[in-house]
Amino acid sequence: MRRIRSDHMIQSLFMVTLLGLFFLCSIGVIAMGAHVYQKTTAESSTDYQLRTSLTYISEKSRQCDQDGGVYLGSLDDKTPALIFPSVYSETAYITCIYSWNGTLRELFVKDGAPTLPDSGTEIMKLNDLTLEALDQGMIRITVTDQNQHRAFVLLQSNSHKEAGA
Repeated sequence: MRRIRSDHMIQSLFMVTLLGLFFLCSIGVIAMGAHVYQKTTAESSTDYQLRTSLTYISEKSRQCDQDGGVYLGSLDDKTPALIFPSVYSETAYITCIYSWNGTLRELFVKDGAPTLPDSGTEIMKLNDLTLEALDQGMIRITVTDQNQHRAFVLLQSNSHKEAGA
């Protein structure tokens, strides 16, 4: 009788231990999955900021790509900007894309009007925007997000291609 009780107790202890081990493994798998999910979400957010800002600037450049349609300039002689001139109803305007106080901004004003960096419309969060003129009318646009991740795009204006041909 004692042996039957002892065997029953050992079997019960084994089952409880096995159940506890299963529970710990389940918690471990869930914790690893949560970590992978957080990492994937963070990388996706970084990619979104970098790629969306570069795509926005590239598309704006393509829309305004005409003779002299894209050039580098500055706002208030301090803030570098990508400038797109345009004419509406025989009046000249400029659109400026630049980085100010941790945001990518766009400013649309009459040509010759004062261009103050804080006047632009906030497009999205962006730590820095670097604009660099290269050979043959190419422009390197580098963006840096809040976590110091960088991405760049090279723009070649069609108007520059025609002028150099």
